[in-house]
Amino acid sequence: MAIISNSNRTEIDGDFIANIFDFVEQLDSPVSAGSRGLHVFLTGIDDEERQNQRERLFTVDDAALKRVAQTLRDHLVCAKRVGRAVLGPKSAELVEKKKDQDKEWSVVDLSQAN
Repeated sequence: MAIISNSNRTEIDGDFIANIFDFVEQLDSPVSAGSRGLHVFLTGIDDEERQNQRERLFTVDDAALKRVAQTLRDHLVCAKRVGRAVLGPKSAELVEKKKDQDKEWSVVDLSQAN
């Protein structure tokens, strides 16, 4: 949350850059065959999708990250009760759940398409 609360800074400090590199390093860490199969089973994300997500991550620039952080911060400030914030690809399943349980889900589309 510190990254989000400091998203309006004009400079990106070394800690922020280090956090990005740490995250990318986790994405690039070797995965054993058994763990890979379990990961695919649990998440539905195979090696190809993982690589696609990794490539999309590298297309994000600081302006887009700051815009998303500001949008998320604005939404969280207005929310009466917040349990979790999840960032990731749009999920058709989540959209369907939102239709059924409108009061339970608050989905904020942070994509660049807005």
